[in-house]
Amino acid sequence: MFIRTLLLLFNTGFHIIIFNPSIKAQTIDFCGEPMPIEAEYMNKFMDISERYLHTREIELLKSRAILYFPVIEAILKKYNIPNDFKYLPLVESGLRNVTSPKQARGVWQIMPNTALELGLTINKQKDERTQLLSSTRAAAELIKRMQQKLGSWSLTAAAYNAGIGTIKQALAEQGKSRYYELKLNSETSTYLYKIITVKLLFESGILNGSGIDNPLNNRDRNLVDPINRWNRDEGSLNCF
Repeated sequence: MFIRTLLLLFNTGFHIIIFNPSIKAQTIDFCGEPMPIEAEYMNKFMDISERYLHTREIELLKSRAILYFPVIEAILKKYNIPNDFKYLPLVESGLRNVTSPKQARGVWQIMPNTALELGLTINKQKDERTQLLSSTRAAAELIKRMQQKLGSWSLTAAAYNAGIGTIKQALAEQGKSRYYELKLNSETSTYLYKIITVKLLFESGILNGSGIDNPLNNRDRNLVDPINRWNRDEGSLNCF
């Protein structure tokens, strides 16, 4: 069975969604966990993807990914976390140092109490949620802890967004075992679909030739240890 897979073209600043029937549905996954291929889920995915891509500043996402992905990938690898989680902060914050109305902050959008539990410093002089190395290590630790409790990377991603208590309660009350089957709040119910959309966008190769090199295919091959590059003075290397 074939489905329509998202590709993105650029046309005078507007995003035009076209579909490529050459990729099998079974290849669409998050961390090796496949997205269901039934029409109900595929239609939801297509609807969310199209609406989401029309709101993204793709060029800025690419430029930030070139800078941040090598560091994020290296830390995820150290924690034995699948590489697909590097797309999570793209959806959370657009890889920007923003503060949410609920006071989540940084590219990983970590809440204050969670940050303190993970050992991050937050005071008037310093907020480590805004520092790429510290916040990524904290996010990786949190992701690892939640996955050990939930046993699924897809559920872990949802728990990162909604909180592990919310996901565990939904699993128990609804008698389901997969993210895609759960009835969740509007943000979390679309969350993984957005991450997969961004993943397909970056991995499709469609970003090549649009002004900035695809960070997945043409990154600096001489960057042997990206973490050391940032470690020189992490205090001055806050995310922009």
